Amino acid sequence: MNILELVIIFSCIFIFSFLLTRYIIAFATARDIVDIPNDRSSHTVTTPRGGGLSISLSLIVCLVFVMKTHNNIPDHLLLFTFCIMLISIIGIVDDLRGLSIKIRASLYVLISTVFISTVLNQNIFESYYFIILLIILLSWFINMYNFMDGADAISSIQAIVCALPIAIIFSSINQNAFAVFCYGLTASSLGFVIWNWPQAKIFMGDVGSCVIGFVFGCLMIFTYLSNYFSLYIWFILLSFFIVDSSLTLVMRIIRREKWYKAHRSHSYQRVLQMGYSHKKLAIIFIIYALLIQWPASYIVYKMSDVGVYITAVIYIFLMCVWYVVQKKYRQITIR
Repeated sequence: MNILELVIIFSCIFIFSFLLTRYIIAFATARDIVDIPNDRSSHTVTTPRGGGLSISLSLIVCLVFVMKTHNNIPDHLLLFTFCIMLISIIGIVDDLRGLSIKIRASLYVLISTVFISTVLNQNIFESYYFIILLIILLSWFINMYNFMDGADAISSIQAIVCALPIAIIFSSINQNAFAVFCYGLTASSLGFVIWNWPQAKIFMGDVGSCVIGFVFGCLMIFTYLSNYFSLYIWFILLSFFIVDSSLTLVMRIIRREKWYKAHRSHSYQRVLQMGYSHKKLAIIFIIYALLIQWPASYIVYKMSDVGVYITAVIYIFLMCVWYVVQKKYRQITIR
């Protein structure tokens, strides 16, 4: 695929996502599909939700395009597309009417189980423990991304930060189908983030966040099974989301809190509660990507042997940041 074709595809998906998000804003506003601020939210203004539908539909369109135009498409791409459609539908229903936590979690685990069980080759992986581990991992990625979608722009920025370098890597190893798809995710997220940039005119909602979490989880699994490139690149590019969501979950479990309930305990939410604006938080996230995530990912891509060490340093750094933010927040609230 030449540069001109790639630019055309990228531009079309970007425009499609941008215009569709604008339509969703008008549609959601007219039909009162909005998020009303409460004691668990990080926003103060009533805002339309469900804008992530533009990303989900863009990804489905992109996958259909890939299957129509590429001869050597990856195995199970049709199942992958079908699962994205199912998760999108679940997200739409939840954004419109609301689903209980048990129903949502059960459906996501079921989809993850069907996908993993179908993709894995039983002749290679004899251990059912490995299958269960991947199901848990994929289910966690879906929920993790949903948990972290609580501040303007950071979920769409994370999608861009991760998808763009992964697309470039897939292009460099001639995995064009995956490359086009990741460029599509980048373009659709870019078209959406224009409307989601602080102060957000629309929120992503489950229809977008859960789909992106599923996509990244699946691509990570594909990368591991096919040995395309170092898995540590994924851990670096998703480091902020993984560390913040995981440590916060562990903290809430230790404190015997209802960890499955909506809350404002993540470090990024604490930063907002301490007076930082959504815009400053988004800019900090971008700077972190430019100065740490992308350079580190490039180094690991070129020298995979150092991946474990670089990843460890980044995760220790983020865990320290998480601890400092949580401690500072407690000190402020005690005063």
